[in-house]
Amino acid sequence: MIHLPLSKYHFTFTVTAALEMPAQPGVLWHSVLGKALKQRACVSPDTECEQCFYLHDCDYPQLFRGVRPPDSEIMRKYTTIPPPHVFQFNEETKSVYEAGETVRQSIVLCGSSNQKFPVIAAAMMLAAHTGLGKKRSKLQLVGIHQELPDGSQFNLVQDNKLIAAQPPVKMPDVVMPDAVTLQFLTPYRASGNAANAKQLAVDRLLMAIIRRVDLMQYFTTGEKIQADFRALKAMAESVVLLEQSITYKADERYSAKSRSSKQSGGLIGQFTINLKNAKTLGLFLNTGQWLNVGKNASMGYGNFWLKT
Repeated sequence: MIHLPLSKYHFTFTVTAALEMPAQPGVLWHSVLGKALKQRACVSPDTECEQCFYLHDCDYPQLFRGVRPPDSEIMRKYTTIPPPHVFQFNEETKSVYEAGETVRQSIVLCGSSNQKFPVIAAAMMLAAHTGLGKKRSKLQLVGIHQELPDGSQFNLVQDNKLIAAQPPVKMPDVVMPDAVTLQFLTPYRASGNAANAKQLAVDRLLMAIIRRVDLMQYFTTGEKIQADFRALKAMAESVVLLEQSITYKADERYSAKSRSSKQSGGLIGQFTINLKNAKTLGLFLNTGQWLNVGKNASMGYGNFWLKT
């Protein structure tokens, strides 16, 4: 049913000077990656992307901004689509790093975007060399490891050279147990008005995950998921919430584009659901772990794990 090839790339850097990280490091990495990609790829810096002749051929909008292909059969009322990169949470993240310490950041690439991994790697290294944070603290690349959904891992830096990554693969099909616990590692913020951000609506969350998997597969492989989405919606609405320990965590992020702080708080914690009569949803949940869900998912928000 789901045929979305994925690959996760773990970047390891050494800090050369004291570095301060925001509460959600993915926000900072997302910002510096975008700047580095644009610096490397853009040939018309004085032209807005939407008016640029190279809009559909430039790595910057394709990999970072998420530009809807002109021949797309879906989302035709929109100009942007979910970008094919996803920053993921790292348990080792700290707020302050001293010189000599190690910083790690992981990024998932979906489908065809994996063909552009060398471009992403070069942009990440340029961002590290340029410097992160208010003090523009520079980082030195130590290594890059690739992780595939089947658990295999590969060292992509050998003899101080970047070697070819392995082809991405889809998540293995799994049969979920009746009770499944979903734990948010970073704040999940549902789309819509502010009130939605403070309430857990399980059916809405499940459909958001399904929708995200579907869109990612279509826009990075050209293949639609063959499923009865009305049946999936009914299934999501029938799921029973067994227990929850969810709280709202206030947060804000700095937007370089608007040069202002934006509210980005969301739900944190975990909840358990009964999938006894909704096993198909488990396939989407399994893949969704690598894609995040909700607002600013590509920046690292809405990152979740499954506990079975």
